[in-house]
Amino acid sequence: MEIIGIFPVAACLIIGLGALGSFFGIAFMASEYLDAAPLQPDIMEVLSAQMVTLGCLLAPTFSSS
Repeated sequence: MEIIGIFPVAACLIIGLGALGSFFGIAFMASEYLDAAPLQPDIMEVLSAQMVTLGCLLAPTFSSS
């Protein structure tokens, strides 16, 4: 197979695996937030703000354009 024929497949894999890694990062962060929230309710607002901020920073990974 020519390099030109493999290039689109490689590009799709690179983009897809990057989005998949970002997805697992957000899922892990949300699960840790849900675990920590009942244990320390006094810092829930700070944790919530940090989680939303990091989610907004990682969200452009999922955009298709």
